Amino acid sequence: MLKPLANNVLLIQKNNNDNQLIYMPTTTNKYQVVAFGEQVTTLKENNLVIINENKTTKFDYNNQTYYIISIEDVLLVLED
Repeated sequence: MLKPLANNVLLIQKNNNDNQLIYMPTTTNKYQVVAFGEQVTTLKENNLVIINENKTTKFDYNNQTYYIISIEDVLLVLED
């Protein structure tokens, strides 16, 4: 189990083309919240977010690519 500390957020990248028949590359990536530290109160697991990608730390664990970022670098939450 991965547990971020303090104000950090653990993310996985989501496919931006889930509902498209034709692949259309985009410059903005969506990320799904997997877990977060005890100081994070504004997110929930599975929220989709847009982040400042220049501030991420990317790593692989159990054949999955994860991203860790500070809550300050989460720019917005996508809500339905």
